[in-house]
Amino acid sequence: MQKAVEAQNRLIEQDRIILISHDTAEVIQELRSLQLLNSPEFFECTNMECLNFEGNMNFISDQSKADGGRFRCHVCLQTKTLRKFSIFEGSKLPLVTLYRLIFHCFANGMSQAQAELQTGISHVTVRQIYKFCKKSISVDIQREYRENKLCELENGNYTAQNPPTCEADETLISHLNQIENKSQSQVWLLGARQRGTDQVVVEVIGNASMKTIVRINQFFTLYVATNRNIRTLVYTDSAQCYNGLRNIGFTHVSINKKREGFTDGPRTTNRIESLWSELKSIGRFDSGLNFNNLDDVQIAVDEVVFRWKSKRDDLYQLLSEILETNYYLHNLSINNQ
Repeated sequence: MQKAVEAQNRLIEQDRIILISHDTAEVIQELRSLQLLNSPEFFECTNMECLNFEGNMNFISDQSKADGGRFRCHVCLQTKTLRKFSIFEGSKLPLVTLYRLIFHCFANGMSQAQAELQTGISHVTVRQIYKFCKKSISVDIQREYRENKLCELENGNYTAQNPPTCEADETLISHLNQIENKSQSQVWLLGARQRGTDQVVVEVIGNASMKTIVRINQFFTLYVATNRNIRTLVYTDSAQCYNGLRNIGFTHVSINKKREGFTDGPRTTNRIESLWSELKSIGRFDSGLNFNNLDDVQIAVDEVVFRWKSKRDDLYQLLSEILETNYYLHNLSINNQ
């Protein structure tokens, strides 16, 4: 019942977004409410020789302009677009189109080809907007990885007998050559998930030669917490690359899947593996992804992790908060990626 209600609410929200996206004034009002556009009070004259220096500018309606007008100083006639100092500055697309692309097409997981059909925008432009959204999400995910390690003691009532527990596993994702229908290139991922939560970390590690004890230990040191008195318990498969975990403070239990199979008991890595099916679709979802550029693959992985973790959240609100935060912290905008 709850899932049905959530699905219905998402449909209602999408209907509202589509309705808004046909009206420039409503889009402007909505973007201001999301703090993605500045309010009229923000716009001041910056001409130091003007008698109205640092005074308010007036909004002059002009339907020939993409945004329905611009701000103008009533003394020196200096003008500014209402996109000034926002994520949209520099883009020539109408705000209604940008709004629909980001909050309807991208937020709903539409492919770039579907977005092109929905908006009539060129492939190159849609790809640029999607790249901006993906990069913003990746910056936010990577910040969360650094600031909130898995299995922190303060996040639960843990004891030596009941320690924080996580599962780790590695998987291979492939880029599908759609013409020949076969794998063109492959990349290894390493992931960890804390039990009892949806907290995960997934990192691109490259080719098989990177699956070393040193590389695995680096991953756990960066992203998974442990304690001298209450050691984090880690379940993995029997791959040799995990053999150094005890040396860096973890309690390690390995599972030989060939002998034990896949179980639902405590000796399992099923929880982290449930994410792999989502990630294996990357090569099909973004046919233009360059698997030789590991940074680009990490951005694509971060997007999938974000959607997986946020499937029950208000993606509309989450996305707007991420775009706003990354603009003010990193000056990340559509034309500055």
